[in-house]
Amino acid sequence: MQKVVLVVLAFVVVGSAVQAVLPGPSKCYYNCTFVKGPVQPAGATYSSPYFAFEYPSTMRRGGPTNGSLVTLNDTTAGEVLIWGGNGEPPLADLVERYAEDLPGTVLNLQDLGPVYGAEIGFVPGEGSFYAGDQLTGNGLEPVGAGVIAAEHDGRWAVVVAFTSCFDASGNLQRCDESLLTSQVLNLGDAQGYDDILERWQWS
Repeated sequence: MQKVVLVVLAFVVVGSAVQAVLPGPSKCYYNCTFVKGPVQPAGATYSSPYFAFEYPSTMRRGGPTNGSLVTLNDTTAGEVLIWGGNGEPPLADLVERYAEDLPGTVLNLQDLGPVYGAEIGFVPGEGSFYAGDQLTGNGLEPVGAGVIAAEHDGRWAVVVAFTSCFDASGNLQRCDESLLTSQVLNLGDAQGYDDILERWQWS
C-alpha cells in the first residue's frame, strides 16, 4: 500500500513540475492577435439582417466602401470594413475575396499568414494578415489588413481591419505579421477591433 501511495505522489510531483514549466494559457479572447485591453465604451449599434454589434465611441460610422455593409473609421488608426450575406461559402474563399476589396488602390498584396484563433461573435472562423502598398498622392505607402470570416446559421460575415504600419519612431514601414499583431490593429486606445468582435450578435 505504501508503495502505491509513493508512486502516486511521484506522479503528482512530476506532473506539477511539468505544468509549471509549460507556458500559461493564451491571453486572447476573441482572436489571438491582440493583447486584451479594457472594453471601450460603446458608441452606437449597427444592425443588419445578418448580424448586429456595438462599436467603440472612438470610431465613426462612414458610408459603404467597395460594397461593404458598413465602414467604421478611427481617425488615428485605420478603419474596419464589414460585409455579410446569406449562405455558406467556403471561409477561405471569403477571406481571399475580400482581401482584394481594400480601400483605394492597393498593389503588391501579400498574404502574410493566418490569424490564429480567428472568430466572430464567438463563432470560429478563418483569417489572414495581408500587406501591400496603397497608391496615394504621395506615391506608394505601406498598408496592412487583418481579414476574418465566419458563418453562423446560414449567414456569413467578413470583418476587415485596414491600416498603415509604422516603426517605433512613427515612420511608415512595410507591414509584417509582427507589426500587425502587436500595434496597428488595435484601432483605438483599447482594442477597437476586438471590441467589435466581442459585442457581435448573429441575427
